[in-house]
Amino acid sequence: MQTDLALFFEELVRHLPDALEKQLGDRLHDVKPHWGNGTAKRVAKLLAQHAEDLARKDAYLGDDIDRTGGGQYA
Repeated sequence: MQTDLALFFEELVRHLPDALEKQLGDRLHDVKPHWGNGTAKRVAKLLAQHAEDLARKDAYLGDDIDRTGGGQYA
C-alpha cells in the first residue's frame, strides 16, 4: 500500500515536466540546476500553507476530517 506522500510524489513527477514547459515555454532552457534546492523549499512552503488553509477552513466549517493527516477522520 502506497502512502499519500508516495502518491503525491508520483503525481508531481508525472505532471511536472508538462507544467514546467507550459509555464516557462521558450525559457525552459534557462533553468539552472542550482535553483532546485530553493524551488524545493518554495514548493514545500506552498504545500504547508495550503494544508494550513485547509485545516483552518475545516475547523471553521466544523469538518471532522483531518486532511493534513492523510484524510483520516479525527
